Amino acid sequence: MLGAQGVSKASGSRAAVAWFPVLVLSAALGAFPGRVQAAPRPTQASSPKRDVSELLKAELQTKLPQIGTLADWQDRVFKEEVLPQYTRFVRDYRPGGSGVVADIDVPGMKAYLTWGRETDPKSEVLRFGVVVRAGSDCMKCQEASLPLRKEIKARLDRRGISALFLDEDPVAASDKWVGATLNEKLSELARKRGLVGLVRMDLRLAPVDPDSAHADERTYLAKIFQLDRLRGSELRHEGQLEVLENDSLFTAAERLLGDAVANFGSKFLESSATRAQEASGRELRLSLTGFKGWQQYRELRARLVQALKPLGSVDEQLYLRGRVDFRVRTLKSQAEVESLAVATVGKEAAVKVEDMATQEALPVSSELPEEKR
Repeated sequence: MLGAQGVSKASGSRAAVAWFPVLVLSAALGAFPGRVQAAPRPTQASSPKRDVSELLKAELQTKLPQIGTLADWQDRVFKEEVLPQYTRFVRDYRPGGSGVVADIDVPGMKAYLTWGRETDPKSEVLRFGVVVRAGSDCMKCQEASLPLRKEIKARLDRRGISALFLDEDPVAASDKWVGATLNEKLSELARKRGLVGLVRMDLRLAPVDPDSAHADERTYLAKIFQLDRLRGSELRHEGQLEVLENDSLFTAAERLLGDAVANFGSKFLESSATRAQEASGRELRLSLTGFKGWQQYRELRARLVQALKPLGSVDEQLYLRGRVDFRVRTLKSQAEVESLAVATVGKEAAVKVEDMATQEALPVSSELPEEKR
């Protein structure tokens, strides 16, 4: 029995050994004997997604044609200031296709790129006063002041303006005055020293407010006063930001500097638009009513055109029964044009003159027969 059992065990062992290669082969070929599974295809590595910040910066670049051709200094400002602080010019965005769909503040970007000198930097040196004050009891403020000075100088350099540091000036660096009084002192200083502008940045600890939700936290203040005289007239800008303990004072100061540049640039654009409008003249609508018949109108029109021609251009725009509107482009005032028109037509018709800037555009009527135009 023992021998038989031993033979039986030996036979079972040999059977197991005999089946082992078959099992291995089956496992290699697939889950079931006789069925060969196709080898899995190699997966293609997905292309790395572009960072959202890079996509938004690219969106800003696509808007440059709407701004126009940039001067060399503006191109540098775009690359070194606008792109690094791209979030300032992105109103909103959402994923779209393989990138993003963004609402870009093109007017804001144009205003930011407008502030700078108009003349050739080699023609004359334009000096801009710079003062950075850091509270003596504020280590965080003092640490931020040195890189902030460098940043202000770099921003002025890009625009062809020379920075003149006034930290030792008894007026510019004084803590004797605050508010409007200080601002007037700084304005007077800029005029006396022939500066095209001046910026003063104050970094200090914020007063503790016991009723504040952050009363147990240390907070800081970054405050800016900047005046500009680059285009002749003096412009002013003030701003202030509260900074928490874990936030960057330098970043807050950068934001304030950017706000000032955008504000001045916007005012420059408004002023340029006004000058352009004044140079090309204003558009007035002159309405003539109360005349009797086509023949009388023709006589009145000839007299009006003759009288107003020295003041600018006169174009017939709208003809209705008993009324004709003219578009008058002139450098003269609305009152002067109306006075001359009334004197020209006398009591034969009624005259009304309106400023086109405050009125709807004049349609060109088809009611006036072609042969009567």
